[in-house]
Amino acid sequence: MKYSSLFITLIYLVLGFFWIFISDYVLYTFSDQLSEQSIQSIQSYKGYAYVIFTCILLYALVNRFRRGLRHSEGVYKKLFEEHPQPLLIYDVKTTYFLAVNQAAIAQYGYTKPEFLKLKVRQLHPQEDRQKLKTHIAQLKDIFSESGIWKHKRKTGEEFYVEVSSHAMTFDGQTARVLLASNVHERVLMEEEIHNIAKQLADFRYAIINASIMSITDKQGKIKYVNQKFEEISGYSSHEMIGKTYANISSGYHDNTFYQELWETIQSKNVWRGEIQNRNAKGELFWLDTHIIPFVDDTGEIYQYLSIQYDITDRKIFQKRISEQNKYLREIAHISSHDIRRPVASILGLIQIFDFKNPANPFNLELLDHMKTMTNELDEVIHQIVDKTYHVEELEEEIEEIIKAKK
Repeated sequence: MKYSSLFITLIYLVLGFFWIFISDYVLYTFSDQLSEQSIQSIQSYKGYAYVIFTCILLYALVNRFRRGLRHSEGVYKKLFEEHPQPLLIYDVKTTYFLAVNQAAIAQYGYTKPEFLKLKVRQLHPQEDRQKLKTHIAQLKDIFSESGIWKHKRKTGEEFYVEVSSHAMTFDGQTARVLLASNVHERVLMEEEIHNIAKQLADFRYAIINASIMSITDKQGKIKYVNQKFEEISGYSSHEMIGKTYANISSGYHDNTFYQELWETIQSKNVWRGEIQNRNAKGELFWLDTHIIPFVDDTGEIYQYLSIQYDITDRKIFQKRISEQNKYLREIAHISSHDIRRPVASILGLIQIFDFKNPANPFNLELLDHMKTMTNELDEVIHQIVDKTYHVEELEEEIEEIIKAKK
């Protein structure tokens, strides 16, 4: 409407008073020239004219109002029908649908006549209907955001929608209009993001609890250490943050070793190797180490992640095995060389021994040589026995290491 109701009322009131005043003034001016009967007739005609004028004016106003109302209804109906989001109006009492727009028809796959035979619950899976019934019964506010629900199409396909509703009167019935935005892809993406975040959290938990982990900035200064790092190094995170790994270096590795390490990770490659360090008590320990460079969106390295595993027992085990093998090689060498020589000499002396004439003075000389060779052989046997004891000690140490690992 172009004019407000109050403004039209005021105009009507002013014009009414103006008509009464002007008509009475004109009638009073010519009253001397008119008979009493004529004056009465004019007053009657004046009233008729006023009623006719009023009727015409009221007709015009009502007609204008109805045209405006029809126009508004048409605009709102067009907005409803052409709204890009699905809109559905349902009767609060019966929950039957009273009207739906084209977007709703496209989204759910029902025709308009089919929709008008449905109740709200029929768009919901069976398992959600009791929850829906409770929710509808609790809807008291004019506007309500109902959140995300699962709906189903005519085909039975289920998808997620975000629902909001507003109270209204439709054709004289108490109703609510639903806005059901399709958020299926968004919900699936959020679920995927949640699952990925959960997996990452699980991986992080596993890595933190199963390995020795630390993070440094690109200059090599420590930003983070986990509990296992604290346990093996003997230093707290407070003592290590801001420091470098030089704080726990054992001095075992030379500058070339560390130079090759830095060249690898600064080239954005993963470095893997074994590093010997020294803890706060001065004890040595070995770590199987992976160092992974992290790059930002510009491709520049901003930090390094170090994942390490304690291999001290393994290194001790390898050392003991190496020592055992050394003793076994020595035993083999003695067996093949040091024993063979005196045995061969004894066999040679036996061959030239004069068994037919035992009293031969030459036999005494041979027996003296045999005694010397026998003493040498006895010394070699003692060496073998001594080295065998070392092998047995190493075997016991290896067994203890294996038991400790179990």
